[in-house]
Amino acid sequence: MSTAQTTLGEKLQSLPKPALYLVLILLTSVPLLVKITIPNKEAKPSANFYTMVTGTVDPTFPAFTTSIDATKPVLIQTDWTTSTRGESAGQFKSLMRILMIRNIKFCFYSAGDPQAPQVALDYISDINEERVKAGLRPYERWKDYVDAGYFPGAEAICNAIQNNFGTAFKNVQDQDAEGAESSVFESPVLKGVRKVSDFSVMILVTGSNTSNIAIERIKSVPMIMMVTGVMGPETQVYYDSGQLKGLVTGLKGLYDMESLMDKDPQFKGKVTTLDNGAKYYPTLHIALLLMIIAIIIGNVGMFMTKKRAA
Repeated sequence: MSTAQTTLGEKLQSLPKPALYLVLILLTSVPLLVKITIPNKEAKPSANFYTMVTGTVDPTFPAFTTSIDATKPVLIQTDWTTSTRGESAGQFKSLMRILMIRNIKFCFYSAGDPQAPQVALDYISDINEERVKAGLRPYERWKDYVDAGYFPGAEAICNAIQNNFGTAFKNVQDQDAEGAESSVFESPVLKGVRKVSDFSVMILVTGSNTSNIAIERIKSVPMIMMVTGVMGPETQVYYDSGQLKGLVTGLKGLYDMESLMDKDPQFKGKVTTLDNGAKYYPTLHIALLLMIIAIIIGNVGMFMTKKRAA
């Protein structure tokens, strides 16, 4: 019995999956090994975030946002873990590099995941190693930053922070300079802080909807956010309304931050500027391009097959 010859259209529709996966792996590995520069125009929300934390005004968006007071501590709600590290880890690292170069003290806590505080500590340790190699002093726990831990109810802690920060963190302890557990209010970071307005800004780095909970409840301090790409559209609404003073969204926002740092004399040559964003943003473009090509090939094959059958 003779077997009908496979047409070109059928071949195009049945490209072997292993071959496609191999091509995907090879192409997306290139930006991780070789520096690929993508022309970039920073988005306004990213530039506003950058100006807020660095004091450097992007000339593309002049004087839109003022800088925070570097003599005041920063409050950070970090609600991301390794599940969103592709975007959130790079965002958090760029934020840490900026705060540390500017010698800004900070207090961080989580209301979204019990693992988040430890993840933050791990990445702070990585940045400290980077600083030591660059000849910079490491940021010290207790003296420069404190870990307030995890609060299991996002709504409750956000309400408490807004109404009475001193009471909200009354029983919170962290390791002091001698390694003993002491009240965070005894640390140089929170000494004199009793209400949320004593912070210069509140920053959320999150991969979940705790961003909505915080912005609905905390009103007494300027707020800026770093969110994942899928959260961008719903969070953009708060930026457009002026409730957020800056917003970094997904890999594009991270690449914006790194691009701005790379042009800023206070960071370039002192810390790593082009990092996760510079690697993953081209990788994303290559993956999307390959997907589009695969869709086109499949549709061309389907059209050819239908035309031949007709």
